[in-house]
Amino acid sequence: LIEKYNLSKNITIKNFIDNMEEVMKEYSFFVMTSKYEGFGLVLVEAQATGLPVISFDCKSGPKEIINNNIDGVLVNAENENEMSKAIVSMIEDKEFRKKLSKNAVINSERFRNEKIGNEWKELFEKMIKKKSVWKGENVKIAFLFDDSLELGGTQRVINSLANYFATYYDYEVELINFYRKSDKRHFEYDSKVKITYLDIFLKYKNFLL
Repeated sequence: LIEKYNLSKNITIKNFIDNMEEVMKEYSFFVMTSKYEGFGLVLVEAQATGLPVISFDCKSGPKEIINNNIDGVLVNAENENEMSKAIVSMIEDKEFRKKLSKNAVINSERFRNEKIGNEWKELFEKMIKKKSVWKGENVKIAFLFDDSLELGGTQRVINSLANYFATYYDYEVELINFYRKSDKRHFEYDSKVKITYLDIFLKYKNFLL
């Protein structure tokens, strides 16, 4: 479509990148047009760099992050005309962009590792119901997920929390990956983070599919 409508000078499709924060800082605002999201971590990441954000108000995710017209803009789900108007408005109104940018950074603080990590710690304490375990005894945490080597939002959150727990709380953390696509790593891990590959999907993919 880009070539068909001679838009190659205006539209660029980027390859996968490892330095998302640095790349985001090159832009004026961020647009997310997902039909559905589990959460929408990329919106938080964009706000943390000071980017105003525009997003479809899909069933879950964006409305939990964005305060409409305060630190971002929510557009009725899949309403392309409304999305187009929101983008044009963002381009034309520099002062509005500045306001959203300032508030976006403040809003993103709600999702910092320190805050989320402490909330997880409190949850673990309630689950174990034994506070003495946090005073010197080893705490071991396991995360089970489908691919720790990719860059999806779930993977980024789990890897970030794993390093945070290992570094600041001295927990032993194991990432159990039951489906890896490649051996390339996009994350650096604390020495107390162990990675185990089960490769269940590769072994039983004919059965699963």
